[in-house]
Parts: sequence; structure tokens; C-alpha cells
Amino acid sequence: MAWSAWTLSQAYGRTPSEFYGIQAAAGLILDIGIMAFGKHVEAVVQNAGQDAISPAFAKMQEMRAFAELMGDDMSQSNVGFADPFADGLPMDREADEQDEILASGY
Repeated sequence: MAWSAWTLSQAYGRTPSEFYGIQAAAGLILDIGIMAFGKHVEAVVQNAGQDAISPAFAKMQEMRAFAELMGDDMSQSNVGFADPFADGLPMDREADEQDEILASGY
């Protein structure tokens, strides 16, 4: 919810409290919290790819940093990595003798 509120406020130039109809001190506190969160996420994502060896690796690191900030379990996440089966190879194909990796059982 916080990231959605931040992106909506940036896209439409309105405060999160205006979107959610929250007024007075509660609205101000919501706006400050959303701004702090949004700025933090943007800074972490921007810094994540600075030491990458290529633009592709930088993008991957930025995607993983964003996913982690959004609560993804990074020990299980594949965010930022290419799908090895995107070319349509069936996972149950038989390993031939020349395919050492599939033949090894990994």
C-alpha cells in the first residue's frame, strides 16, 4: 500500500492523504511517512546497481533491491534473473549423453 500511495502521489501531484481522504494531523503524518518510505526505496534502488559491471547487471541488482524492500523472500525469489526455460524447452525432456548437466541429475 505504501509504494502504491507513493507512486500515485508522484504521478498525480497529490498527497497520499488526499487520495485516502485522511485529514488534519493524521493526514500530515501519513504524508510524511509515505514520503520517507518512497524516498528510501528510491535511494536504495538507485544505489543498488552503482557497482555493477554492466547496465544489465545494474538493472538486475536494482530489481532485486526493490523486491527485497517490498517484502520478497530473497532466498526463494528469482527476481532479476532470466527464466532458463523461457525458450520453451520442456522440463521433462530426456537427457542425452552430450548434456552433462542434465545427465548428472542437477
